[in-house]
Amino acid sequence: MVGVRGHGARGSGPGPAPSPALGMLLAAVSASSYGLSITLARLAYNGGANPGTVMVLRYLIAVAVIAAVLRTLGWSFRPPGALHGSLVRLALGNFGVTLGYMTSILFIPVSLATVVFYTYPLMVVAVVPIVQNTRLGFRQFAAFGLAFTGLALALGPSLAVLDGRGVALALMAAVSAAYVFIVSPRIVGAYHAVGVSLYVNLAGVGLASLFLAGAGGIQLPESAPGWAGLGGVSLFYVVGTLTMFLALQGAGSLRTSLIFNLEPVVVICAAAVLLGERLTPLQMAGVALVIAALTLASLARAKA
Repeated sequence: MVGVRGHGARGSGPGPAPSPALGMLLAAVSASSYGLSITLARLAYNGGANPGTVMVLRYLIAVAVIAAVLRTLGWSFRPPGALHGSLVRLALGNFGVTLGYMTSILFIPVSLATVVFYTYPLMVVAVVPIVQNTRLGFRQFAAFGLAFTGLALALGPSLAVLDGRGVALALMAAVSAAYVFIVSPRIVGAYHAVGVSLYVNLAGVGLASLFLAGAGGIQLPESAPGWAGLGGVSLFYVVGTLTMFLALQGAGSLRTSLIFNLEPVVVICAAAVLLGERLTPLQMAGVALVIAALTLASLARAKA
């Protein structure tokens, strides 16, 4: 039976931490939810919504749901004072992911934005040895070579028509995601993952509202598929963000990063079904190389 370990439910400590096995299962749920969320965001945009509206709504719904969960479980709303600065930096990193990823798909196809965004696990694998003062091994260098080859194959056929703004925004999201994955385990180790999710999303409401105010104000969908996309974004985002922080608390950043390699597969399949996006065989080969590189790098780091 899969169980939990850690402290009791009450207080401002980390709370009950999922076991590693449950953490990995939650990581799979989170990756799939985020994959569906980004695809449904494009559906909402096609229906007339703008990124600011989508971001504000999904953050607001996430705050309401997470606050209800905290109250129901009787867990503390107040994080330790020593974590206030870390929570602010984590919230900024999380918003960087949201802003970059959710706006990149205005300029480039969802599938290609995801391939660029999913360089972030390689960034995690590259940075962790520097932080820990260790060296990258042969497998990790091979993984970087595979990844860059895969990106060249995936993006190469479209370079002439790709909007550079979309690629730059997806890269910004990738850097932000790498930061979130590196710093999150320490924070959720000192304060429960659900509480971390609350404050990250609460900050997101404010930041997204500022973005919305400067980007033309609220624009709601004008079609049924657009409304379905907007509702789906909010639903799957809430599931994804809750399960991600719980996964990081239970499985750690390296295992979670490995399992999150599932997300680009979900995005590409969902984009094909819901948006009619199609990659060429050469681009699909590039995507396969990127996913293989991510898996190789994560496994190599896990064995180090």
